[in-house]
Amino acid sequence: MSLLTSAATALQNRIGIHSGEVVIEERDGAGRPRDLYGSQVDIAARTMSLPSADQVLLTRAAFDDARQVRKGEDVESLNRLQD
Repeated sequence: MSLLTSAATALQNRIGIHSGEVVIEERDGAGRPRDLYGSQVDIAARTMSLPSADQVLLTRAAFDDARQVRKGEDVESLNRLQD
């Protein structure tokens, strides 16, 4: 899932997923987020830095949630889930 930029440099996508509560501080009247707080933000940032190129990495909590939702469903287009 690489993309090529105009300079023909390959961009490698990587995704880190975590779930949990986050505090969003908004700007006065702008309605746009000003800052995010909480340990979940730090864990998500660390998780995002770990995968290799073209890899999706989930923390255990996010993996368990996803597995519970997908339980009993066979998805042919996905590779086998790894613990």
